[in-house]
Amino acid sequence: MGSPEKDKEGDPTPISATHNEPSDQGVPPAAAAADKEPSPEGRERKRKRVDAEEISLQKQLIEAMERNGRLLSSQLEIQNTNSQLDREQRKDQANSLFAVLNKLADAMVRIADKL
Repeated sequence: MGSPEKDKEGDPTPISATHNEPSDQGVPPAAAAADKEPSPEGRERKRKRVDAEEISLQKQLIEAMERNGRLLSSQLEIQNTNSQLDREQRKDQANSLFAVLNKLADAMVRIADKL
């Protein structure tokens, strides 16, 4: 399989074009496997770096959630205040309308009494 193959015209195909699996070019299989897997110290350093990144992200997430919580709290307070003001305004308008209707009813009664 390692020899060059001939294509349909009979010209040799370059070795680089053959479909052989790549080899580690003389590196023993144990050494090649050792290169691919990090050492225990390397894994530990990587784990510590990942842990530190996760902690940093967790802190950022907590800060963002706390900030959003404060914003939501203040927004709810504002909405409650606005609702209370709206209720008071409607109550005042209803009382004014009731007073006007009472005066109108009294005037109509007086007019009816005169007839």
